[in-house]
This record gives sequence, C-alpha cells and structure tokens, in this order.
Amino acid sequence: MNIEINKAKPADAEEMVAIKMLASFVAYVGDTHKITEEDMIVQCGPDAVDALEEGLASKKIRGWLVVDKDKGETIGASTAKIKKDKLIFSTMHLLPEYNGMDLGRMLINEMLKWADERKKDIFLYVVEYNKDRHNWYKRLGFQETTKKEWVLKSGKTIPRIEMVRRVKN
Repeated sequence: MNIEINKAKPADAEEMVAIKMLASFVAYVGDTHKITEEDMIVQCGPDAVDALEEGLASKKIRGWLVVDKDKGETIGASTAKIKKDKLIFSTMHLLPEYNGMDLGRMLINEMLKWADERKKDIFLYVVEYNKDRHNWYKRLGFQETTKKEWVLKSGKTIPRIEMVRRVKN
C-alpha cells in the first residue's frame, strides 16, 4: 500500500466529513449510549461541511488527508483547531476497513510534528469507553485532565476524556 499524508484544502471538507461519518458509525453507534446512525448523520450534516470548509479557508483549522495512492482514494482525515494559546486535535478518522494497519500512527505523527513546531499545548478528546485509544494517546505523551460530555445535535451524550500533551521545552 502506497500511503501519503497531505494537507487538506477547503475543497476537501465534504470528503473529510463523509469519512468522519462512516468512522463514527463504528466508533459511536450502539446500545451503550443509544447512539444511532441517524444521530451521526445529523452530526455530520451540511453545516459540519460548511464549518470545516470555512475553518480550513480561514486557517483556523488545519487538516490532513490520508491518501491511498494506489487506489487514488482518501481513506482518512484529521483536523486541528488553532487557538491563541493551544491546539485542539478535534478529529482523527480512518475508513473502518483501514483500521489496524498502523495508518493512525502515521497520521498522528504528522499532526504531532506540525503541532510541536507551533510550541503550544495540544488537547484532544477520547471517548471514555475506548480504552485502547485512551492508552494509545497515553503512550504518545498525552495525560488525562478531566471528563466532559459530548452533546450531539440530537441531545444524546457521549462521555469523553480530555487529554493534553504539554509543550516540550
């Protein structure tokens, strides 16, 4: 597999949100919190595309695409929100069929390299019940700070853990 990680452009927003939606079906839909595919479709609707497109255009959001060059397909996407005093890794998704291929590590390494150049603390949120992902971020130097609820547009909530990776001096 010939993989490349590229900088996202505003025109990529629709494809990025579509990848997020498909990955969300696997990550969040289920009986535990009564999250449905419909909840995630609403969450990833046209306003999500517009907001991402605007954020990428204004450079308030930095995006990355994971591209399978052999197939000519985008198979993953991630974003970081750029704040005055910190960075927030807000999404990191791969199409479900590409999970377990170490592509997430490639993607997070690109994101961390970019973030380290900005010399700001990095925050992210991980779903509380995803212990594997939580431990993976810990191995990357993130520390748990607090628990917060993610309130979906449907009003349903998903428990999350906020994690931070402090600036390296």
